[in-house]
Amino acid sequence: MVQKVAQMRQIEHLIHFTRVSNLTSILTNGIIPRSTLQNNRIQFLHNDDHRFDDREDRTCLSISFPNYKMFYPMRLNYPADDWAVIRLSPNIMWELDCLFTETNAATRYIKDTPDHELRGAVALEKLFAGEEIRKQLQLNSYDTTDVQAEVMVSGIIPPNYIIDLNFTSQNKIKDLVALQAMNRTFPQFPWKIRASYFYPR
Repeated sequence: MVQKVAQMRQIEHLIHFTRVSNLTSILTNGIIPRSTLQNNRIQFLHNDDHRFDDREDRTCLSISFPNYKMFYPMRLNYPADDWAVIRLSPNIMWELDCLFTETNAATRYIKDTPDHELRGAVALEKLFAGEEIRKQLQLNSYDTTDVQAEVMVSGIIPPNYIIDLNFTSQNKIKDLVALQAMNRTFPQFPWKIRASYFYPR
């Protein structure tokens, strides 16, 4: 069972990063996959111009730590924007329809793998394969072997799965006043400074 793997691995949260301009919609309506946003003509700012994984009906999450190999270039591409790292409940993995990819979902290997082979506990365990490399990298039990491994969630992820919102150090936040106002509007979501999420694992 996926839940047993998550408990054994001590996975406490999933990760999604986004520009702060998307937060009001996310905190109100949840995380909505790109295809649904586009089909309903809902305004949003996407992170990636191209979804080469060909699964635009799913939202990409990471386990325990952001995919910094994507997150860092994104921030370079949009230097004027503030970013949030959203931590989400691991319950998503067994309560919603999820695919587990051991590396970037845009790779040909993953794109060619049928959905049913990317579901379930066996697929999830593959994200933690490679005992020797894990020892060399000194990874924790809850760290995926490849930082680009993904949990791809079908449909809308409701706001009740959000644990908290994390931001870079205050002196690097470009519009702190706007963030503080948002925090007052959505007091049910804890607002934290966790600069480590903005650096490599």
